[in-house]
Amino acid sequence: MKTILISLVSLLSILSADAYAARGGSGLGMSEDHSMISNGQGIVAPGFWNGIEGENPAGLVSNQTTKLQIGAGSYSGNQNYGSGAILLGNGMLGSGVEYQNYNHYSGTGSTQGKINWGLAGRLQPIMTTIGVSSHYTLKGGGTSYDAGLLIEPVQRVRLGFMIPNFTQNAHTFGGGFSYLLEDAVELVVDADYNSTSAAGNLKPGITFHTDRVQASASYGLRYKGASDLLIHQGLTCGLGIKLAESLLITYEYHGIPDHRLGLTLRFN
Repeated sequence: MKTILISLVSLLSILSADAYAARGGSGLGMSEDHSMISNGQGIVAPGFWNGIEGENPAGLVSNQTTKLQIGAGSYSGNQNYGSGAILLGNGMLGSGVEYQNYNHYSGTGSTQGKINWGLAGRLQPIMTTIGVSSHYTLKGGGTSYDAGLLIEPVQRVRLGFMIPNFTQNAHTFGGGFSYLLEDAVELVVDADYNSTSAAGNLKPGITFHTDRVQASASYGLRYKGASDLLIHQGLTCGLGIKLAESLLITYEYHGIPDHRLGLTLRFN
């Protein structure tokens, strides 16, 4: 399956490369510096690296250079984790692979490893990006796969679609809408729905960015049912700073609570 996906995306990239070059710009119409962090739940506006960690994997196409990233965070107050990732891309194809190591504070205090990878390709003639990601938990934890789409039907408008864990439990669906209000402001609404439990969540958000700074804030609301699905409840916010052309630092907070800190070294 992996070989087929890679071959298909590569072929489509070659066929659409001339059209892409003629139109100019970068993947998703956004510069890499404007994708340092995600907005909402990352369904329609994922960061350039979040696609390998459970957000829309189509966002990996925002990678236009080679990058090394190290990260650390804490989750739900009872575990912390560290990660290391390699991200590659040219604006038409994007990919990444990451290793995470979790340390659980509760219970036995055991550690657990996880390998994430993702691949995305842009079909420039129809302004659509497709992506897939995989999450493999070591020590017999199993593998899950996510699939996603990003579509730009008209200028300044983007639609996102995502199915998490589609090989085992394809009952949760995510969708999103974003509008570039002006060059420095993007409005986002993400939503999800579970066809089995009839539960759903809504998450509006906003992003501001300059040449060196990106900031986002969103809030998750349950509109139906009682289950937390793809979208986290409560406040999510993030800050990305370009310290230098080759050095980026990011911080994200999710209302679980989940704190994530990342340092990215970029090679042009």
